[in-house]
Amino acid sequence: MAVARMAYSQGDYHAALRNLESARMRIEELQSAPIPIRMQEGETHRLIRLFGKTYLGLGLYKAAKDYFQQAIELANVDASVLQKERISDMRHLAECLRLNGEGNQAEEVYSKCVEELKTSKVADESSLAKAYLGLGQVCLDRKELDKADHFLALALGTFERIKGGKSFWYARTLMTIARMHYLAGRTEQSEQVLEEALNLLEPLVGPYHPLRARALNGLAALLKLEGKDLAADETFAHMQVIEHYLRQHDV
Repeated sequence: MAVARMAYSQGDYHAALRNLESARMRIEELQSAPIPIRMQEGETHRLIRLFGKTYLGLGLYKAAKDYFQQAIELANVDASVLQKERISDMRHLAECLRLNGEGNQAEEVYSKCVEELKTSKVADESSLAKAYLGLGQVCLDRKELDKADHFLALALGTFERIKGGKSFWYARTLMTIARMHYLAGRTEQSEQVLEEALNLLEPLVGPYHPLRARALNGLAALLKLEGKDLAADETFAHMQVIEHYLRQHDV
């Protein structure tokens, strides 16, 4: 599981999945031994949750959704699972729903996350900001730009205050803001924000993370739209280098 977590953080989702499958097989062997060995508290929940995150990274949203639903059900009966972890499961479930085209259900789950976090006795501003980011993405899917701007401003301001302006989640929010500018026809602003996000991401996730490939692909499209063909081709070629690396290593 430790190797799977490391692979996941590096964007090597197939390697993460292989190690998770190995972990699950080993757990089954230990539990069926003549003297069964029980999992540590919360370990089953962490395994299921990481399966969900890995399938989400692979773009297999239905499988990811099933795992996050399992994780939430387990969190509701396992006292060792913290509220923060359960809300994280809910937020990831909402993301699966959104990416699967179930926007109304996603909004409902994201809103529930916000409601629980606002009434919680334990402050968790980071989780609240992530829920705001999710709501902003739902609004963008619907082309509700004013509402998206409101939620994204809340998310960005919170991440800047609690994590500083150079965090992974700050960069993730910038990518979504770039998408908002693009949908509003503000291509130059979109390009500037996306470039800022890319500059932040590389030292945080490394040069070959799938998220960088996604951002570079968007930037190349923007540059092409603005008639900056040479810059667009160079950016697209950079993105292809990352994709080639991932094909060679993420197998």
